[in-house]
Amino acid sequence: TTEPSGLSPRNTTRGRPRTTGTDVCARCSRNAGKARVRWPEGKVCGPCFTVATRTYGSCPGCNQHRLLPGPPSDRGGPRCAECAGIPHDFRCTRCRTETESYRRGTCARCALRDDLTVMLLALPADPAAMGRLVDALCQAERPESIITWKRSPKVQALLASLSAGSTPLTHEGLDQHIETAGRAVDHLRAILVHHGLLPYRDPYLARFETWVEDKLHPCRPRSPGPSSTSPNGTTSSASGPRSPPTARPAARSTPPSRRSPRPSSSSAGSGCYPSRFLTMGASLWMPMGLAGLVVAVTWWSAC
Repeated sequence: TTEPSGLSPRNTTRGRPRTTGTDVCARCSRNAGKARVRWPEGKVCGPCFTVATRTYGSCPGCNQHRLLPGPPSDRGGPRCAECAGIPHDFRCTRCRTETESYRRGTCARCALRDDLTVMLLALPADPAAMGRLVDALCQAERPESIITWKRSPKVQALLASLSAGSTPLTHEGLDQHIETAGRAVDHLRAILVHHGLLPYRDPYLARFETWVEDKLHPCRPRSPGPSSTSPNGTTSSASGPRSPPTARPAARSTPPSRRSPRPSSSSAGSGCYPSRFLTMGASLWMPMGLAGLVVAVTWWSAC
């Protein structure tokens, strides 16, 4: 068969393809569409600049532990900006941390705190709780990931609800947004539990309880409809008068040894026995784990 026109061979290179251009990076010797910076060693591309501004260690020239954006020296290892002769101040204008500038001279962590202050601390219902939430989010190892995470409209709606007080900062409050922002809720819950703002809760047990609630919802007994009393003393429901009861056929007599045991008063009329199933599932889940869950589900399916 002939290949359709306009197709190109499949690209098997992982990640974003590098742009090509006339500028040659002094570190990786690759062509770049545009040089990110020009340092004493020459032009440096964007990926090499990102690696350089995130490398920390002991400088072989001054023996100080700090940011090492410079190229390796004869003594081995990259060097700091002063020892490498790089005429750039990498310190954040606010926290004075040596790192890559993210927004108008400030680092990504300070930029994240500014954004969260506007979102959560403008008119909070509980300023103390929102302040602790801002501190927990700003302590992330990579603040750039939190900046990207909060750009989602679902995350913004969740944070706005927490700030306004319509959603309490509890496990039950976060569960209200599971259907609309499931992954965002799980990520925020993990951060809050990690920093001690929420107590630990077994995620598998919580999902099991939700699953049980959904399965047993059709089995709940329905309340009878409203009834009215007629002038002659008879009672009729909202759907109309009841028909006279019909005679039931005589039940076959069985030997006493083959008769099934009568249900107890606590389980009679309970349909699928939801209370007994909940008790059995909880008692088997804790000591037996998944095996107990399978036993409880099998028992419930057979009822």
